[in-house]
Order: sequence, then structure tokens, then C-alpha cells
Amino acid sequence: MATVGIDIGTGSVRVCYRNSEKGIFESWSKPIHTHNIIGDVICQSSQDIYNSIQELIIEIPYNDIKGISTTATCSMVVMKISNTIGDNLQINPFEFRSSNSNDDKVYDILLWMDNSSTTQTIQLNETLSTPIKGRLGGQIIPELGIPKLKYLQDTYPTENFIVFELYDWINLRLTGIENKYQYKPVTTDKEGYAIDGSVKGWSQETLRGKFGVNNVKVGGGQLLPLGYPMGRFSTRGIDAVVAHGCIDCYAGWLSTIIKSESLDEEILSMVAGSSTCFIFSSQNQEQDPPFIHGIWGPFNIWGKKYNVYEFGQPATGLLFERLFKSYAELIHSHINTNDIGLIFKWIEDETVKIEEKLKKPINSIIKNDFYYGDINGNRSPLLDFTMSEIVIDGKNNTPELDHCSIINGKDVTSLIIKYNLILEFLCFQTKQILSEFLSDNLNVWKVIITGSQSSNERFLKLLSDIIHKPIIKIKSDTNNNTKYNVVKGASMIAEMAVKLSSKQYLIEDESYYEIMKQVINQANGYLIHEEVLPTNQLTSLYNIKYNIFLDMCNSQQKYRSLINSIE
Repeated sequence: MATVGIDIGTGSVRVCYRNSEKGIFESWSKPIHTHNIIGDVICQSSQDIYNSIQELIIEIPYNDIKGISTTATCSMVVMKISNTIGDNLQINPFEFRSSNSNDDKVYDILLWMDNSSTTQTIQLNETLSTPIKGRLGGQIIPELGIPKLKYLQDTYPTENFIVFELYDWINLRLTGIENKYQYKPVTTDKEGYAIDGSVKGWSQETLRGKFGVNNVKVGGGQLLPLGYPMGRFSTRGIDAVVAHGCIDCYAGWLSTIIKSESLDEEILSMVAGSSTCFIFSSQNQEQDPPFIHGIWGPFNIWGKKYNVYEFGQPATGLLFERLFKSYAELIHSHINTNDIGLIFKWIEDETVKIEEKLKKPINSIIKNDFYYGDINGNRSPLLDFTMSEIVIDGKNNTPELDHCSIINGKDVTSLIIKYNLILEFLCFQTKQILSEFLSDNLNVWKVIITGSQSSNERFLKLLSDIIHKPIIKIKSDTNNNTKYNVVKGASMIAEMAVKLSSKQYLIEDESYYEIMKQVINQANGYLIHEEVLPTNQLTSLYNIKYNIFLDMCNSQQKYRSLINSIE
């Protein structure tokens, strides 16, 4: 069966063709432009993204496509309602634009990383009930769709908006939706129904009565399980069913499930790219499964049979991107390339040179340097968007590195120290998140990792040593490597829709789960994976540095509290 998956990331859009019977997998991509306007509002253009998707679909040299689905970042498409006739809305993109914009794109997407709704976030945290906040870890953060809804109403009080999840809007465009939309409000009144605090899934009662949002409608209909058919896509001879999609991290997770039985095992999936999302699935054996501080969920993306918890770090791969940008001139003088993979390899080679010269592991060498790196605030487990960076320079305690400074250093050695401190920070924060998760009597026996960071062998070994758990690295299958996991997951969701569309089904019908497991086992049956086991080396050092990491975290919050106590 041939399907198309669409993955809309932060920096690019990717489209794949996958034929599950013939073992064919091909992928194409285009970059996405991000626009920052006055006030630090971060936007993208839905039309620009849709045009790129159309261009990529045209490049697919096959016409046997039966299903298509979209996964995307948890970003919000904002449309203006210009006319209303019953449930039929005339809609057009709302434009976020600054006076210095110099292109013709219409920026109508509030990107997930936009943090402009901080005032609304504070207000909602003071007024929202425990059930809503409990499903979101106990605290609202500006990345979520909830405060963005209120931000729109507060900032543009005269506008009449309807907003969509990005993945929903693209899927609706694929089915033919343009300027007209038939609006049907969500009927559920279950508090905390929307996944990851996104905009879709809230009832009118909650939107108006709990959030105080009156002039912003939410489109996309009911929040359905993954893969449910929602229309058809017809172009250039293709007639394909369009599947209900999801936020991108869940598609990446879907493609890492080695076999359907893993859904019933206590395995944590770690989708590690520019940001890192953690997903934990278990069978729903309780009417009211527990809320966990700092952790989102439980959600029912598979219907009611499974609980899914989600949590993460908003800046992981971004830390490396920023580091490489700040040392761009130095890096180019040594290897003259922009290839990220080659840059990582060069830094690893330079790290090994230092280790061989000093006959010690790099983490032992830099033991007097400390770094806490929440550059975009903290998502898990603190849910504190005010968190930032702390650096303690160890130059006066590292004579073997010629007292190299990580604050003022501009040479290769300072780059190597900073790089390895980022690795430590990511591992320590992962341990901090897991400690919160495991404190609620939930067990994690192994961690499956995929995404761009899974190719970093030093990171995987360090992570296994620090969290004291086996790390399962999803390397590739017969047709693709890890950078295609999300878009492959989208194609799997499309395949579920094709199979479901040929059957009579109900949302809670067991046939849904049979089809889901069938697709997982077929699509992921050839996954190549390897296990990284803890070495029990430098355990005492890591334990001490982890405690220092926690102290840096707690001290930052303490200092902010002391300062904020001054009127």
C-alpha cells in the first residue's frame, strides 16, 4: 500500500512516499521561513508551507497513493472570519507583520516557540482550575495554545478569529478547504481534553467560561484518534484518503515502536531534535490515571485504551546550533564546511585528541566547569518559562587546559568544553525529568531514542551512564534513517486511514486497535536498533555534578523569587 506522509517541522517541511508492500521509501524537503515581528512574535506562513507541500507532492514519481496525512509542530494558524451564514464561515488569513517586512508572504501562524503570551500565561495560572492545569503538569506555559488564544483576544479585541492546529489546517487544505469553512463546536466538556495544551479539543464552555475567550473560535472539529479518515485529496490523478494527523512528536514516536507489544511495556521514547519530546505509553487500567507534576497528560491519542504522557525540553539541538553559529569563523577555518554532521565529527575528533593527550575522559577534565542551559525556559519538569542560563567558569581550576575560559574563550579548547558541557546539561536535565516521572510509581525500564541527536554516540553513552538505564538507539530500517522518522510516522497514520476507510468502525471499536497494531508491526518490522548499556564509569563524578546541576536550578528560582519580592 502506498501512502504519503507530511512533516512540518520548525525549519523545514518534508514529504515522503512509502509503499509498505514494495519496500519503497523516498523523501523530499524544502526549508521554511520564520519571521520575527515587533514584540518578538514568531510567525510562519501557512500558504507558503502549503505551496511547498504541493510542490513536493508534484515531485513524487508515483501515482498509486492511497492515503495522506500531516503532522506538524504545535503551532496555530490564525484566520479572520469575514462573514457568517449559519455554521458556514467566510475566512481569510490574519496577517502578523511588522513595518520592516520586505517580502510578500502572509504570516498567519503563531509558531510553537512564540512566547509573546507571557501576561496571559500568568493570568491563566492564577485562575484556571486544577483539572485543566493538572493535565498540563500543574502549570500553563506560553508555548501552549491556551494562552495564545487569550493573547489574540487581548491584543486584537475587534477581530473575529477562528484558529486551527497547523496539522489540521494543512489536512483541511488537502481536502479542498480554502476560504469557506463549516464550523462545528466541540461538544465534549471534559476539562483538559486538548492534547499538550493545544487549541483543539476544548468545549465552548471551557473556552468561554474557564479561559475567558469569546471572540476566538477553534476549528478542526472533535479531537479524534490518530488515523481517522477526514476527507479525500484529489490532484494529478491521485485520489487518496486524508487521515486525522497529530503533533509531530507523536508521529516520531509512532515510527520508533519496534513492535505493537511495546505499547504495553514500560519503555520511554525520546524524540531528540531541535527540541526533545519524551513520550510514555501504557494501557489505561484506571478511570482516572494520575496527573504528574511537570508532565503533560495522560492523553488518549489512541482512543481510551492507552494513556500517553508527554514531556520535554524546548531547547536541545538548538543549543548546538547556537554554539556552532557563535564559533562559525573558527570552525570554517579548520574544516570549511556547513555540514552539521561533519562539524559534529570534527568536534568529536578534537575531544578525543584532548582525552588522549591528558589520558582522561573529557568529563573528568572539565569537572570544574558547570553549565545550566534553559535558554528557552523550562518545559519539564519545572514548567517555568523564566528559567535561563547559568555558567560557572572553571578556568582557574583547569591548568591542564591552560586555564581556558568558557566565558571569554574563543579557541578550539573553549569550544570543546562548551560542547561537552551541553551534553552534560542535556543528560542531567533528562535525569531530573525522569526522577519526577518515576516518583509517581511509574516504571521506565529502557529509553528508545530517535531524531538527529541519536546519531551522537558520545551523548548516548553519557546519557546511559547518567540515568543508569539502557538506551535503545533506532538506527534505521531497510529504507530510511532516523531523520525521516517523523515523516515516516505520518505515512503510517495515512495507512491506518486507508485501512479504516474500507471498514465499518466505531471510535472505540477493537478493529481500530487491530489496524493500528497491524500498521506498526508491518512498518517497523525491519527497524535496526542497538542497545547502549551503562558503563558505571565516573559514577561518583556524575552524581556530584548532578547535585550541583539541581542546586543551580533551585538557586536560579530562589534568586528570582528574592528579586521579585521587591516592590
